[in-house]
Amino acid sequence: MTTPAGLAWSRERSRLIGIGYRMLGDLGEAEDVVSDVALAALRREGSGAAVRSWEAWLTTVCVRRCIDRLRKLHASREAYPGPWLPEPVATERLPDEVAAGRELLSIAMLHLAEQLDPHTRAAIVLHRALGLTASEIGSVLERSPAAVRQLISRGERRLQPREQLPMRAAARGGRAPRPCDRSR
Repeated sequence: MTTPAGLAWSRERSRLIGIGYRMLGDLGEAEDVVSDVALAALRREGSGAAVRSWEAWLTTVCVRRCIDRLRKLHASREAYPGPWLPEPVATERLPDEVAAGRELLSIAMLHLAEQLDPHTRAAIVLHRALGLTASEIGSVLERSPAAVRQLISRGERRLQPREQLPMRAAARGGRAPRPCDRSR
């Protein structure tokens, strides 16, 4: 691909697959999304619409497609009889750009991230893996920076192992919940 969109997609492909895998937990699904993004970029370029930054445009479209795919996958997983687990991928086989932030690629982290809603999951991935600011993530998710910070904060709390939560509350001076508190 020698067009600006094609060249940008070729440069960004591995990073986009990394975003897709972190969000979807399935490498095949991530590759499908990234292929859809390439087609969308070529259509966008063919329409003559101006794009200021192909990198930002590709990231935005990839994240939004992943959110849509997560919603569809969630609906199909509801009929699955057992617990859903992310597809394990040997991260040493992935390009360095994709494997950056390996803690986000662990099976445990992907399984915990499965509990987050798609927008929160996207905010966490963009913040942790790519280091984007709340305003940059807000433009991708069409949310205010304050809303993005709230998504990240809530998502980070949900991703904490349950054993650490009472200790963190005690460290802040709050009382740690007793096991019986949850049943009331």
